[in-house]
Amino acid sequence: MVIVEEYKQAINNLFHPRSINKSMGIVDALMYYWKATLIPFVITLIEIIAIGRIFADLLSIAQLGSIPYVGILLSIGLPIFAVIWWLVMTPISLLISSFVLHVFGKYLFKWFKGEYADTFAGSVYGAASGLSFIWIPVIGLLIAIVGSFIVELIAIANLNKTTAVKVLLAGIIGGIILDLVFFVIAHL
Repeated sequence: MVIVEEYKQAINNLFHPRSINKSMGIVDALMYYWKATLIPFVITLIEIIAIGRIFADLLSIAQLGSIPYVGILLSIGLPIFAVIWWLVMTPISLLISSFVLHVFGKYLFKWFKGEYADTFAGSVYGAASGLSFIWIPVIGLLIAIVGSFIVELIAIANLNKTTAVKVLLAGIIGGIILDLVFFVIAHL
């Protein structure tokens, strides 16, 4: 099954990020993200539904459940929010952040040799690998944060034929420059 293979690849990328060298277009990268993260997302969604239902029941026992729609919000609203976050918000944030990083890395510093699709693919590899174990309580979040950061740095470096240090510097310096620009604009 394709979804299982993509999930296995995401896990492999987490443990062997230097092996990432496959460039892909933006649509292919998005499809990879959705396929590779479908299994951990479904497991996490089941956990969210169960936890939401438990909290709704606890609020009901504590007589806080009389607050209108709390049970509905927790048992239905959270899963809907999670689906929207997985399907829409994460891909949009990856598109925007990889675009900003690519502009600084390629056009300002001249460190990136690849195209925008390569930078985006590197970001997707990082996100998919990091989310592989998100379903494990507490530890999964740590793996998601640290793992996706490391895989993303190495994948973007490999696909843009540069070093991970230059990718990190482009992100840090680019972030500082953007912060300064937004600060000046906000105070005009």
